[in-house]
Amino acid sequence: ALTRRMLAFSRQEPMRRAILDLNDVVRETQELFLHSLPRRISLKSDLEPGPMLVQGDEGQVGLVVMNLVMNAVDAMSEAGDLRISTRRRVGDQIALVVRDSGEGIPADRVEKIFEPFYTTKPSGRGTGLGLATVRAIVLEHAGSIEVESQVGIGTTMTIVLPEAEG
Repeated sequence: ALTRRMLAFSRQEPMRRAILDLNDVVRETQELFLHSLPRRISLKSDLEPGPMLVQGDEGQVGLVVMNLVMNAVDAMSEAGDLRISTRRRVGDQIALVVRDSGEGIPADRVEKIFEPFYTTKPSGRGTGLGLATVRAIVLEHAGSIEVESQVGIGTTMTIVLPEAEG
């Protein structure tokens, strides 16, 4: 699964759209990073019961989850809470929510975080490609991204994708 996701990221593998259960993608991705999370981070999952069907490429959707989690972990230099949840929204939409209790992003920087090579991390700690990749994948899947952040409190990234009929 990790190899498939890395190949999808590097565009060496063609995009393969299928109907996916977002909960399954979150669970599979969580298995990949669960044992590498620093002990200072408390991870909680709150996945809405039942299938959360979206149409997309499993590797790319998994990469979105992975990038959001890695950014959240980086934002928590001290102990913190990381929460991953899925929600069904009005209007046939499915939401993936990644919330951290990290540093937060200053309001004047929120608009820039999805630009390639822009990073809020200290020099040498980020390439600025993670959120640019997330944005590209989400847009390719006809979705949108919502960001809520408060300095000193944390950040919530919400990925909204159209619900698939299945």
